[in-house]
Amino acid sequence: MTYAYIFAENLPLKKVCIKNICLDCEIAESPETRMQGLMFRENLEEKRGMLFVFNNTVNNNFWMKNMKFPLDIIWADENKVITDLKTNALACQDNCPDITTETNFKYVLETNTGFISKHKLKIGDTLEF
Repeated sequence: MTYAYIFAENLPLKKVCIKNICLDCEIAESPETRMQGLMFRENLEEKRGMLFVFNNTVNNNFWMKNMKFPLDIIWADENKVITDLKTNALACQDNCPDITTETNFKYVLETNTGFISKHKLKIGDTLEF
């Protein structure tokens, strides 16, 4: 399968904050950009992230296929309230396990690994953008 790589500079950016900690996030809101995510990237710059935006509340699986670095994953509902957290989701090339949550969500924020613990994020905190 061939992927059309979507360069970061082609995605819109939005400032996303949690507890007054702000990241400049690429916005993945089309099916193509959500599927591509951060695949094939060498790294994610400090104070950067990717915000996945869905049209409706969903409960889709995520995966780390074709990733080169681990991530922290933050799920939030339609009110931008954090409903689940995953620390250190490991990069994967083949036969990648699904990363799931029991909660429904509208937003998913991917950050560099360590972000959740460094900033003591918890379920119930709120995304601001």
